[in-house]
Amino acid sequence: MRSVSLLVASLMLSMACRPAFEGELNSEDRLAGADLLIIAPAETIDGFEDFVVWKRALGISTQLEAMEDIDASESGEDLTARIRARIQRAVADEGTRWVLLGADAPLLPVRKVYTWVDVDFEGAFYEDSIATDLYYADIDDDGDWDADGDGAYAEPGDGMDLLPDVSIGRIPARSAAQVQDYTDKLFLYERWPETDYQQTGLLLGEWAGQASGLDFYSSTALESWIVPLFPEDFELTRLYEAYASHEGSIDNTVGTQTDAFESGHNLILNFGHGAASYIRWLNLEDIWNLEPSGRPAILATTECSGCEFENQRVDHSACEAYVLGEGGGVAYLGNTHVGIGFPSLSNFYIAFFDEIFEDDTQLSLGERIRDIQTTYTTPEALAEEGHPDRWSALVMVLMGDPTMVPWRVTPMETELGDVDWYRHEDGAVGCYEVTAGGATVQGATVTWTRGDELQVAARTNGKGVACLQVPKGAPRKAVVTVSGPDLLPVERDQKL
Repeated sequence: MRSVSLLVASLMLSMACRPAFEGELNSEDRLAGADLLIIAPAETIDGFEDFVVWKRALGISTQLEAMEDIDASESGEDLTARIRARIQRAVADEGTRWVLLGADAPLLPVRKVYTWVDVDFEGAFYEDSIATDLYYADIDDDGDWDADGDGAYAEPGDGMDLLPDVSIGRIPARSAAQVQDYTDKLFLYERWPETDYQQTGLLLGEWAGQASGLDFYSSTALESWIVPLFPEDFELTRLYEAYASHEGSIDNTVGTQTDAFESGHNLILNFGHGAASYIRWLNLEDIWNLEPSGRPAILATTECSGCEFENQRVDHSACEAYVLGEGGGVAYLGNTHVGIGFPSLSNFYIAFFDEIFEDDTQLSLGERIRDIQTTYTTPEALAEEGHPDRWSALVMVLMGDPTMVPWRVTPMETELGDVDWYRHEDGAVGCYEVTAGGATVQGATVTWTRGDELQVAARTNGKGVACLQVPKGAPRKAVVTVSGPDLLPVERDQKL
């Protein structure tokens, strides 16, 4: 009893000796928040432990919910509708910005919609029942996905604007082990990245089609529209079928594509053909067998059906093999059915890469996609039955983590100063100075985290200082993490 009294007296004396905190405190207890909602079935949910811990360390309040609990607690005509209802409630009541669907279909179902498109440029007409995760993202009150109750979803008369109201992605896993494999690869991109590839890109071009007897090659579009958007200090590898027409480009073959994928690039854009069973020259076996470089990429594509993930005729579609395979990338942005390369997806990717490099805000991949989906086309086009932009909005899907921020420059080494403790009427306050390249950093995120017990976050001010308040009942030990735009994350243990 005497030893306990001495310990309490020692702690009180230590607190009294600290200077009083007099600055502006922007520390926030984020443990109960839901910036990111992860929904996963029983088959995969146990694989998300490391993922959730890391996202909280980045300052993203994260909630992991069992799909089975949602099925039992929400209202709706089927499980798909009940999942959508939970997302609606999270966005409206909890401020959710991102949703991650934590399993492949049919483990975590996808909504199928019947639609058609008339592609004047190709002289082609397509109609089919297609899979769309937009059902989970377009959740506002502008219409109803089946307003007339006829079981046909996303008809123009249903009134949906087909614009995402939340950023959404999917990890197409079928087991907890596959979730962990994906998480390990995500860590190679944003937690422990190699720093020699952030300013590299790979462009893939090929024969695109024929019109009026003339052959068209997508390399012409890439050279005219996409290449000028990359900064001059970006190292671009260009694999073109029409390589002889573009100085410095390389022939696009199975060998050169394999070598390029295995050497590691930050951003990849494929203006070409594909299917559920291949990415241009690489078939499913090739994709699964890619040698890992430790430099996973974000791949975007116009390919047809490369992300037909609900297709039961193949074990995994090409996009799934790419994000789940050890040698693949960390994200795939593509199509669940026919990709309308021109004009819809050309316009989308022009806006996508323009904003990545010109917009100073460090938006996440999911937010970037969502913003462009809402601006690159018009409401009239999305409401018009048969319009290519309407079709493209429905078939576009992100496989991967929507919260990840694409690298644009080589990240800087970050230094986190020792903590300085202060007295505060509501508890102790710890302050850190964050520097990079010899200068203080404004806008970096500093967090204290410990499992499901603690998540406190603050941003550095104009002097590069962030101050965090120890909440009541906090554990005695935590991990302090600093992260931010163009910064290498730093993690270390901290006594509170």
